[in-house]
Amino acid sequence: MSTAANEDVLIKLFKQSHSGLWNGKGFGPKDPGKERDTTKPSWFDEHYPIIEDYPVDGLSDFLSLKELLETMKEKLPYVFRYKVPKSELGRAINLRGVQRRADHLLQKAVVSLGAGWRGTIISYGMLLYKSKKQYPHGRVITSRSPRLP
Repeated sequence: MSTAANEDVLIKLFKQSHSGLWNGKGFGPKDPGKERDTTKPSWFDEHYPIIEDYPVDGLSDFLSLKELLETMKEKLPYVFRYKVPKSELGRAINLRGVQRRADHLLQKAVVSLGAGWRGTIISYGMLLYKSKKQYPHGRVITSRSPRLP
């Protein structure tokens, strides 16, 4: 599990009974650095990358994009960052026939959002942005990518 995942568990556990003590941001910044996503992974991240096909249970066949992304963020034991406009979050998603694996769900989100959107799998997490940014050490998923097996 990433440090951020452990931190999130602790914050959720203690936030209710100690609400005045938590600022909602954790023990440090969540984003590991503006350009970290494009740099060569550390030794640890290279040798212990995320589990791309991590199972994400509890998803119905029909839900909103917001429900899909929030569930993935909650259940994945590694970083999952996305920036999707509120106007897109109500979009209906049909997961019938889609394996409940992180990589397949990320691809489904990208396809449903359409051109210009990219999902990226990097050694320590997954990203979903509308961007042309290059990720030399990641695998980019676009709406044109071949469907995952």
